[in-house]
Amino acid sequence: MAEPEILSKEKPATETALVDTGSRMSEILAAQARASVNAHYLIAQQNKRDWDVVRNKLLSYCDRPRFAEVAFKRKPGISEPMLTIRFAEAVQQAMGNLEPTRVIVFESPTQRIVRLGLSDLETNNHPTRDLVIEKVVERKNLSGRRELSHRMNTQGEIVYLVEATEDEMFTKESAWGSKWERQLTLKHLPADIKEECEDRCMDTQRKQDKSDPEASKKKLVDAFYSLGITADQLKQYIGSDNLDILSRPLKDGERNHQLEDLRQIYTAIKEGDTNWREVMESRTEARGAKATGEHGGTQTQQQSSGAAAKVKAAASAKAAKATAKQQEPSAANPPQAEEKSPVTQQATPTATSSTQTQPQATVSVDNPDAEPAPDLFSGQNVKPEPTSTTSQQAPPPIELEEWA
Repeated sequence: MAEPEILSKEKPATETALVDTGSRMSEILAAQARASVNAHYLIAQQNKRDWDVVRNKLLSYCDRPRFAEVAFKRKPGISEPMLTIRFAEAVQQAMGNLEPTRVIVFESPTQRIVRLGLSDLETNNHPTRDLVIEKVVERKNLSGRRELSHRMNTQGEIVYLVEATEDEMFTKESAWGSKWERQLTLKHLPADIKEECEDRCMDTQRKQDKSDPEASKKKLVDAFYSLGITADQLKQYIGSDNLDILSRPLKDGERNHQLEDLRQIYTAIKEGDTNWREVMESRTEARGAKATGEHGGTQTQQQSSGAAAKVKAAASAKAAKATAKQQEPSAANPPQAEEKSPVTQQATPTATSSTQTQPQATVSVDNPDAEPAPDLFSGQNVKPEPTSTTSQQAPPPIELEEWA
């Protein structure tokens, strides 16, 4: 019987082939990335930007009313408006030679880390930012989803923390990515051109509002209505029974602050930076702080004046009471016609017979609470009149009764 032939194992050869294929693919991708970067830098050096051309392009964008309307936004709690991602996109187009990058550097079942970058191929400047995005979202209704945790919001409603779907992660990553891409883009724009573009956008909006204020008001009200915000809610925000203040005629150089403010808030809500509830909460807090600032000084002064008057009246009453108590005669010591020396009062005895004389009793005013010396003849103790401990004046003289 022939011995069975032992066949050689093919598995190691297959694994080696797979490893070699993976290595070759990695090398190909790395070489492709190097070639792409080198090509970008080469083209950028051959076509350098002219800042005068960039400035003229941006100012031409700012002269367009529709662009000027979406160039600014304002979030609740921030007084100054800020430039939007739409303006940043226009900056990238005007400047050129900018290469944005967005790479996922880490991902787990609970979070994702995305590295954002915007490279200037001319200056070799590479600002980056790592975003840590949690794979969770908050919802008021579970709708069959697994609850991770929950909390109570400011409205007293329960908000559930659930796992985010792919669509929700895409929306979340895009929102945060746009915010930081805007920040990175504005770092490459010179400050003087940026400020000039801001002023030009404001001038464009004011010209449009002045030429047809009623059309500007209707356009803004319709824009808010498309977001589910009614005209009554806008009246509540303005604090008026009507919206006529949004369409009032403007003089030369005059601004309609309410119209500009609402336009910037609309842009912030549309880009997902805030919502109407947060806007109204911030508005209510601002009105409360303003009311406190207007009347707080007067109320504080009135309270201080009233407190000072009360203290002064109490001190006067206390002094008057002490004076009256000192001057009030006691039953044991009736008032005398003459006031004798307050230092040391000595009583002069009066003889009632030719053979007996009353001894002298001495009372010191340095310690009026001390017990007086006993009267050995009458068997009675002479006690001084009680005086106030708060008064620094000496008590009235004390007359001793004559021994009969």
